[in-house]
Amino acid sequence: MKTRIQSRGFSTFFYFYLLTVGAIVGLILKDQIVLAGFVLTLTLGVAFVYSIFQRDAAPFFTIVILIYAPFLAFLRQYVISYNGTSVILFVALMLWLINNRQLFLEIISGGSRIAIIVFVFIFVAYGMIIGVPFERFMKFVETVLAILLFSMLLKSVRYVRQYTIYFIASSALVIISFLQHIDTRFVIETTEVVHKGNPSALSIALVLSAFFIFVDGKVWISQMSNKWLKRIKYPLLACILILTILTTSRIGVFMLIGSYLIFMVISRFSFKQLLPILVAVCLSVVFISYTGYSEITERWYNKTFKNERGISGATSGRADQWKMAGVYLVSESPLDILGGFGPGKAPNFSQKFSTRVNAIESMAGGSHQLHSLYLNILIEFGLVAFICFCIFLIKRFKKVFSVYTKLNYKLPLLAFFGYMLYIGSTSGLGVIPGMFIALFLLNVEDLKRKKKGIRILKKY
Repeated sequence: MKTRIQSRGFSTFFYFYLLTVGAIVGLILKDQIVLAGFVLTLTLGVAFVYSIFQRDAAPFFTIVILIYAPFLAFLRQYVISYNGTSVILFVALMLWLINNRQLFLEIISGGSRIAIIVFVFIFVAYGMIIGVPFERFMKFVETVLAILLFSMLLKSVRYVRQYTIYFIASSALVIISFLQHIDTRFVIETTEVVHKGNPSALSIALVLSAFFIFVDGKVWISQMSNKWLKRIKYPLLACILILTILTTSRIGVFMLIGSYLIFMVISRFSFKQLLPILVAVCLSVVFISYTGYSEITERWYNKTFKNERGISGATSGRADQWKMAGVYLVSESPLDILGGFGPGKAPNFSQKFSTRVNAIESMAGGSHQLHSLYLNILIEFGLVAFICFCIFLIKRFKKVFSVYTKLNYKLPLLAFFGYMLYIGSTSGLGVIPGMFIALFLLNVEDLKRKKKGIRILKKY
């Protein structure tokens, strides 16, 4: 007999979410970052214990990870340990192996996913052989685990869409909780720790939330069938855009608006498609113009379009790293370029080549990580690996474009465009980036099953 994931509705879980998120947000507002991380760890622990007594243990625990992922991105070093997120993802993956071995093996052995696993394994192993500590590759491992985990969960879109509203709430609340530190770009100093928030890692969760809200009707959020939520759809999208701007992450704003504009260019353009973004932008401009955040936004604008130093004088030297890559490609031997500088050797590359360009003072001669996955692969892994990566992206574009043309599902295509923009300015690694990858790994066959009631539990 076929079995399907049983919905838990909004009753018990709703109150559990309110209690735990309320506690976490309250602690962040009081700058109790370490304690907030402890509460988040305890929350995930309680969810895990509860899930192992349920028939749908693996999907339920995975959906809890998805819901609290924005908080994990902010509090990652205080959840078990700095790499505690990888531990949590691995435990969830083992639950899938126990809960549904057939689906586990199907996902692991899938063409695109096995290619990602092999790609990462080869270069992590090579990096360790040349003396790079394994810890330096943990974000790669974390991303692969997230891709596998959410690929399994996406086998039942019906189940996921019951809980995406919680993910949207978490994405907004985590930003709201530390807006009091916007002047320092979310650097929180206490007697215990100095915590530096990562605006780019937080903005990507808001981008995914926006995609959930305004594409594919109610496919990704079951509550969109409710009249009250339909009425606040545009204000909700505007709130997300405002919060994305207030993260001070330029890539977050470009990712949200840019990916949608690219989508409209290649699709059947209509004013109706443009309306959500236009309404959201107008509401955002009006709100920010008449609040105390207008000065912050003006500094953000000047940093972006007038080449001025922005909030707290911060600059990451991303443009300088692309210049360094150009010098590297024309000055090194072809054999070295083909094989790369070495996995995990970005700090060595930066130290050597930052003195050959007119880099910012803080970067010249220093050991820094590369702020782009494109650069990571091209410089560390080599031109051969970069070409393989480009071939992979071209093939995935064809697949997700096929999903759009045959089934009219836009989210996988938007996730693809969004991630391509995101990795131009970041490493593109982590739990939430893993969600984006899992979305654009979806094929036509995967989404056709949505109408048939997907069975992801083992038979009893």
